[in-house]
Amino acid sequence: MSPTVMRIGGFEFGWFAGDAGEPVHVHVFRGSNRSSSAKFWLRRHGVEMDHNKAQFTSGELRKIEKILSVNRDLLVARWHDFFLDGE
Repeated sequence: MSPTVMRIGGFEFGWFAGDAGEPVHVHVFRGSNRSSSAKFWLRRHGVEMDHNKAQFTSGELRKIEKILSVNRDLLVARWHDFFLDGE
């Protein structure tokens, strides 16, 4: 299962149900295409890219990082709702 948590600017943000054992992060997909993603850790002091298997351009990555920075707290709360409250 790969829930979409947010859609902004042609990007979809979500995670995989099997991600529960990992630190808080989000996968970013190009639209609804789930074949590859970029993965970002949602750290206390910002966001950090883990990988870019979707091969987003540097311009797209800047947009994504800005979106993630603005919405970090919301995404972290939704992560906890999905993984912790569902136990």
